[in-house]
Amino acid sequence: MGKKWSNGRGSVTKRADGRWMARYYDVAGNRQTLYGKREAELQERLRAALTERDNGVKPVQFQKQSLGDFLEQWIADYRAGAKKYNTGRGYESYIRTHINPALGHIRVSKLTPQDVQSFYTKLLTKNGLSSTTVRHIHSLLHLALGTAVAWGLARSNVTDVVTRPKRAAHEIMPFSTDEAKRLLGAISGNPLEALYVVAITTGMREGELMALRWSDVELNESVAHVRRNVVRVSGGGFRFEEPKSASGTRDIKLGTMAIEALQQHRRRQNEERLRCGERWDALDLVFPNRVGRPLDATNVLRQYRTLLASAGLRRIRFQDLRHTFATFQMQFKTPIKVVAAMLGHSNPQVTMNTYQHAATDLQDEAVARMDKLLAGQGV
Repeated sequence: MGKKWSNGRGSVTKRADGRWMARYYDVAGNRQTLYGKREAELQERLRAALTERDNGVKPVQFQKQSLGDFLEQWIADYRAGAKKYNTGRGYESYIRTHINPALGHIRVSKLTPQDVQSFYTKLLTKNGLSSTTVRHIHSLLHLALGTAVAWGLARSNVTDVVTRPKRAAHEIMPFSTDEAKRLLGAISGNPLEALYVVAITTGMREGELMALRWSDVELNESVAHVRRNVVRVSGGGFRFEEPKSASGTRDIKLGTMAIEALQQHRRRQNEERLRCGERWDALDLVFPNRVGRPLDATNVLRQYRTLLASAGLRRIRFQDLRHTFATFQMQFKTPIKVVAAMLGHSNPQVTMNTYQHAATDLQDEAVARMDKLLAGQGV
């Protein structure tokens, strides 16, 4: 229910979506609107605005800049200072492909929560985008419009009161023990055998594997140091980047299978390097292409799918090798903090949420042990 004040004191109303909206008339007699998530906060902002009005302070005259023009400048500045190349490139694509065609003509100062909410709904229902993609677009708009407020182009960030889509639960499709063994049998002798072995026995991400250097690997100490990712850039180039979070930089223990695979892989790579001669790009990569440069993820995926088909295995994503590792660790009852650290998760809760299926499977065993204990049969 809305709360109103008479004598020009404005009004605060709760919207159908649970957010709050305040309206009042400024010193020039124009109606102004404020938005907020909490009533008390919005009332405080309204009182401040009314105080300014009563003191004869004129409202800010916002520049008549369209959202499209603003975003063009904003993304240029963002790309220049962005730590993650792919993030900036993705944002640029969202602006060009989705945001500007739908909202670019609207003035930044005139953009409303309704405009943005309707835009999200259209992306989901008519354009068929995933909720994950729309959440990324929401993050972009929230960041950009925060800058617009700071630059004096808008009074408030309208995305603060817009409901973004719920996070979609990605289906995890790990291999079973038998399937993992069949994969290991199928890759025997393959030039990228060590890549698959390390992937499934350490849970490293694809970009981390392809950026791994021999200087990061201590075979005598049975450890690999994860220090970077590799990402592709336009024009066929590549660049190395630090992990997205501090937890992504980590040390992972290597098992006997991984060590032996890496030792054999290094011998083959040394022979390849000698054959290549001066054409070899000495980047010290553990898993390079035939001239020492980073592997092309598309080619790796193509070869990976061929391997799965030849082994009669169902097609799962390369990243599901990481999920296979994590699921096995959960089944081994490895402490969740250890699993999270090995995967590079910032919080063990992320690990629990991602691999809830494995935790649920373990409940059967836990309940059975409880029954035995209470029945006096031991555990």
